[in-house]
Amino acid sequence: MAKAREIQQHLLPKDFPTPGLCIAHLFHPADEVGGDYYDILPLKDGAWLICVADVTGHGIPAAMSAAMLKTLVLQAAESHTSPAELLDIVNRRFATVSLTGDFVSMILLRIEPQAGRLQYASAGHEPGWLISANENHRELPSTGLLLGIDEQAAWKEVTIETTVGDRLIVLTDGVSETFNSQGEMFGRGRLSQLLTECQELTTKQTVRRIDKALAAYRGEAPQHDDVTAVLIELTLDDACM
Repeated sequence: MAKAREIQQHLLPKDFPTPGLCIAHLFHPADEVGGDYYDILPLKDGAWLICVADVTGHGIPAAMSAAMLKTLVLQAAESHTSPAELLDIVNRRFATVSLTGDFVSMILLRIEPQAGRLQYASAGHEPGWLISANENHRELPSTGLLLGIDEQAAWKEVTIETTVGDRLIVLTDGVSETFNSQGEMFGRGRLSQLLTECQELTTKQTVRRIDKALAAYRGEAPQHDDVTAVLIELTLDDACM
């Protein structure tokens, strides 16, 4: 199990320069290893691809599927840059190798910081948020089915104009579905309020605040699901701290 956890940690993206973006992330599997997967990839057209996925279940079986997803996304991103097209390719390949009943939610964001453009497609994934500099929260809902249900499925791709100072958060449902000892859920409302309160903090400070808030809310209750969040801020090239 220790070796499996080490392998999974090795598959996660390492910190590297991302001109135009400040990125911070949070990853806590419910078991030694988990079924959440996230990645940050440079695309051949100069844009950035942000991927967050959640495999059904957790533990070793889910972690194996998550590792397979990384390979599928990497291969697809070598020749395609459209989030909807990438989901199509990953879905068709995943459906041929996954077990019956294995499903994945996934959101893909293609970000062009210099052009001020965001494109995304979501396969049944937990809605993300685009948080503007004036603190308005725009939800990024699902645009199609989960992966692994229908090989012929298609996803709508949404294009949004962005500006410097905007923030994006993409996460798995383990964040909002964190429960306390009374069985009450943390919920998206608390998360939205927390993000508003952290608007003046850096992305790394904000993610640490989210991590502490979830731990405090959970208290002595067990963690039932994997927790993953990726926070992105659009910045000037040299403004990331």
